[in-house]
Amino acid sequence: MHDFRSHIARKQYQEWEIKKSQTIKDRGTLHNLRVEYGNADNEKKKKLTPLILQLENQCSQSIKEMESLLRTVRITELQVFQQ
Repeated sequence: MHDFRSHIARKQYQEWEIKKSQTIKDRGTLHNLRVEYGNADNEKKKKLTPLILQLENQCSQSIKEMESLLRTVRITELQVFQQ
């Protein structure tokens, strides 16, 4: 964290770390829901399906956002060296 020359890049990286932590947490929750789904009866499966789909989409979106944010961090930090 102390290696950044750009305070903007440092702040963006901190945002990336927060997003990463949340994504890891969400993926754990998703895993638990899938296990619960595997052991559930049909009625419970109907209730879990939209939750699982929503969380899958959320995780997918978070991963895309993390990739974009990491690119932004790199570009921001490189701009400091080019000045």
